[in-house]
Amino acid sequence: MRKILPVILIIGALFGCAKTSTMTIEPIDKELNGRLLTGKNLDTRLFSTKDLLQYYEVSDYKGLKPEAIQKKIDGFIKAKYKSSDLSQANQITFLFYKKDIFTDYRKYVYEAARDTEAGFLSEYPDRLVSQVEFLKIKGDDIKILRRRTVYRKEEILLSKEDTVNIKAVVRM
Repeated sequence: MRKILPVILIIGALFGCAKTSTMTIEPIDKELNGRLLTGKNLDTRLFSTKDLLQYYEVSDYKGLKPEAIQKKIDGFIKAKYKSSDLSQANQITFLFYKKDIFTDYRKYVYEAARDTEAGFLSEYPDRLVSQVEFLKIKGDDIKILRRRTVYRKEEILLSKEDTVNIKAVVRM
């Protein structure tokens, strides 16, 4: 018994059994996200200037409940985006994909943003972690419909929809 316990502790330390989640979010292609948000250096015949897309990778979220994942993503959007970023668009969609050291999503995001209506990476539907959409409500520049979904391998784990004041969900 004495020899087994140290081996279990070593294996646990190597594989992070006791690790707490420190979820990180980073852009798949920071430059492209900037261009997709502002429309600068994009052919407006191929890219919408009113239905915008943003692409991110998420890591270290295993073990978090869907509500915790969404709370961290909501906090990220609030910290990163200004009200002017979201209020200029009719719709802005944030797509968060599972970070994978063997996959370079940058090869696919430009074409997905250009060629697909929703912006999904069709090559990796099972790696979509979350989707957040802000849709401007017609006739009201302040109120926004917010849809939030958390996935695991294409299965919906959490789906929420609410109407928000844009100033409440982003920094000023």
